[in-house]
Amino acid sequence: MYNKMAINLGWSGDGKIEENYYKWLNICKKHNINFVRIFLCSWSINALYNKKYITVLNNVISYALEKKIEVCIVLNNFVDYNVKNYSDINDKRFSWLSNPYYNKYKKQKKFFQILDNNYLSRVINILELIYKYDNVKYIEVMNEIDQIHCSNNILINWANLLIENLTKKFQDRYIYTCSISNHMLFTKFKEKMNCYVDLHMYSFPYENAIENIEYIMDKHNVLYLGEYAKHSDSSYINDMDSKMYFISGLWGSYFYNLTYTPMHWWWEETLNDSDYLSLIDIYNLISGKLDTVKKVEKINLLYKIYGELNTFNQSEKNKIKERLNNLIKHPLFVINELKSIKKFIIKKGIKQHGVIFRKIMFDNGYIYYLECNNNIMINEKIDKKYIIDLKNGKKRKYTNKLEKGNYLIF
Repeated sequence: MYNKMAINLGWSGDGKIEENYYKWLNICKKHNINFVRIFLCSWSINALYNKKYITVLNNVISYALEKKIEVCIVLNNFVDYNVKNYSDINDKRFSWLSNPYYNKYKKQKKFFQILDNNYLSRVINILELIYKYDNVKYIEVMNEIDQIHCSNNILINWANLLIENLTKKFQDRYIYTCSISNHMLFTKFKEKMNCYVDLHMYSFPYENAIENIEYIMDKHNVLYLGEYAKHSDSSYINDMDSKMYFISGLWGSYFYNLTYTPMHWWWEETLNDSDYLSLIDIYNLISGKLDTVKKVEKINLLYKIYGELNTFNQSEKNKIKERLNNLIKHPLFVINELKSIKKFIIKKGIKQHGVIFRKIMFDNGYIYYLECNNNIMINEKIDKKYIIDLKNGKKRKYTNKLEKGNYLIF
């Protein structure tokens, strides 16, 4: 039995919001994607602050219910509460300067030191609107709250107060969550917040998704994994590394019996790309034929690399260059970047594995999962006869020579 396929549906850039959401939900239904995450922030269905979007939100959720698709509603996004953000550094449309509460509070810190009654009323109105839709289970109070330029303790207290008031109003109707971006803050947030905490997975702290899933599960009970992709600055949708990370996240969630697969961030590219839809179909087909996993064992595999060594990471270099250019233009922004710089340095100090090898055990038998970032020659006997390449779903006889990719050996 496999878990539910999930994905983000975050924004619609061309203004045809309702029409595009119907299109995306139809694609989701066709490919067995049963859980989506939708934002109510300034660049999405802005129902929290603009009444014209309330009908859109109602219609989209109703359509998702018709398609038997569960929905997580994200109330806020960190970009709307920062004066400047590294990727939107010069765009005032999506910043605290354009926030409806800017004129009242001026500084973000003052907004988060109390729970504004008008803001609380807006949230309650939205939750009352969608109360009747039982496909809406989760309310995420803030996306990546740790990226707001404010004291983490102030932000945590604000979020807990919001959740406390919503719980008084709606009892146990909704499950509340909050997401963060920095794995170094994971323990602090999960211990202090009165809700589930979701850590987003963009190659941190490990370069592959399955190890990041294992990292999160070791520290926290997983409700859902709201964002994941190999890269956060751009989709790099055709890169082999991006596809491998996508596959790794799907199968990692299955091996560890998560309720949902991680939600890919670059949904528009994913849902419009035949290769990724094929990867989803392959996952659904194969996982649907397997039993429930009872145990996963980590195994060190003896191997040697053949051919050219894959060490060049152009996308990472592009991202570093972009951030440095922003700092040159806005030197004072380095204060806000210190967390990200520290996170990056720590990541580089973590030992990364060129080959991931797991023994996947069921009640009756076992298989292996192998993920390799280079072409490898396995130097030990594997007690299985066949292998499936998870990029294309093709089955063949097992050989010890494998190209870079993700595989099931059985």
